[in-house]
Amino acid sequence: MVKLLRLKRYRSAQSSIEFFIIIGIGLAIFLPVVAVFYSQAINFQEVMAAHQAERAVNAITTAADEVYYMGPPALKTVKIYLPAQVKSLTINGNSVSLLLESRFGDYEVVSWSSANLTGYFKATPGVKVLKLQALGNAVNISQV
Repeated sequence: MVKLLRLKRYRSAQSSIEFFIIIGIGLAIFLPVVAVFYSQAINFQEVMAAHQAERAVNAITTAADEVYYMGPPALKTVKIYLPAQVKSLTINGNSVSLLLESRFGDYEVVSWSSANLTGYFKATPGVKVLKLQALGNAVNISQV
């Protein structure tokens, strides 16, 4: 009888060890997969932010060129989207640049125009409606 009890305890201990081994192997497989998916998701967000910023500055400079070549009193409205990673916006001379932050450091997205650009709007994330107006030798950019 005592031998039978010892045998049952040994088997229950063996099944507990096997259970922990199976759980350990499962975690060893699951955790690296989760880490890879997380890393790829963050990378995808940064690529999308860069693409959205590039589209925004290109839309502004393309519309500015159109208004500039039409001359005064030409006016155009443009709808753009600024990503959440935007830190600042600079309209300087004939360029529009957005400074974006990423996990590898800040980087700048720039687009150039044929026109001299003036104006300002807040560089906060989200949809912006901009008014571009020809002013003789320059184009003024303002938020509606």
